[in-house]
Amino acid sequence: MKCSNNAMRTATAIFAGMAIGGVLGMLFAPAKGCDTRKKLVSRMDESDELTESLKEKFAKLVEDLKKDIEAVKR
Repeated sequence: MKCSNNAMRTATAIFAGMAIGGVLGMLFAPAKGCDTRKKLVSRMDESDELTESLKEKFAKLVEDLKKDIEAVKR
């Protein structure tokens, strides 16, 4: 399970870095404040959906790996 934990931390760090970079990019972009806020809210909704999708896929991957490990043990 150590590899899975490291993989999860790496994926989380990459995702967080992308999110922070995207937010900072929009904050420093030459646009009106109201337009920037609308973009941020839109991106936050997209990131919530992506986060849920990634969590579901990772949980399925972990479950599949557990099944494979049990099969190999037998």
